Amino acid sequence: MNPLSTHFVCCALRCGMTAACAWLATSQTPVLGQTTLLSSTEVNRWLAISSLPAEGWNDDLGHDTSGWIVPQATLNCGLPSPYLCIWHSGDICGSGPPLVWFRATFDLTTMPESISLCAGVDDDIDVHVNGQLVLSDHNCVSNTACPASTIDILPYVVVGTNLVAIAGDDCAGGCYAMWSAVQATFPICVPGMPADMDCNCAVDLDDVAPFVLALISPAAYQAQFPKCDLQSADMNNDALHDGADVQGFAVALTQS
Repeated sequence: MNPLSTHFVCCALRCGMTAACAWLATSQTPVLGQTTLLSSTEVNRWLAISSLPAEGWNDDLGHDTSGWIVPQATLNCGLPSPYLCIWHSGDICGSGPPLVWFRATFDLTTMPESISLCAGVDDDIDVHVNGQLVLSDHNCVSNTACPASTIDILPYVVVGTNLVAIAGDDCAGGCYAMWSAVQATFPICVPGMPADMDCNCAVDLDDVAPFVLALISPAAYQAQFPKCDLQSADMNNDALHDGADVQGFAVALTQS
């Protein structure tokens, strides 16, 4: 950070910020978007086995899966996308094995605002996320509550690779299937997000120099950051980019 930037923001931090805080509280609510990170429609991302797997099948990313196979899609079960019924092998009401274990992974580059899982088996199911049992349903009745009934798995996920492991039991006989989806909400980077002067969906010290440049020379700022929105510097929402925006910018830094 250059000395001018440091001085500029430090001066603002010593000023009263009541008005700026009030404005930021109403204008910096993040815009969220939902995305599906894993679902049973992506059959090739899953592995399945019909004999009791060795220890570590539900918590070890490096577990030996040499005896596992890509499961078979059976039918859509009448559930909406992204749910598709899959099983180890065999027709939906044919000669498939009654006990099946499934594994799949998904990656997180940052923690989401929220993340949920919905899963079901005809008939009984145990679901593990990174080794933690998050669902256990043993009533020998098919559960088709997806997507109405979901589980909050935010406490169990990490930045990096996450493992979903499911045990299914067709205890009632007849037809069988597994369906599952993991969905998350993340902040969406939108042009003009207040104080995000380098438009990278974050407000941090890297925004200080571009903010100062925007106030001193808007043309120079737009030349250096052609994909960014000059309105990000308008912290008090008066359609100007001047010293009156400094307090709000400083508050945004302290709250990030």
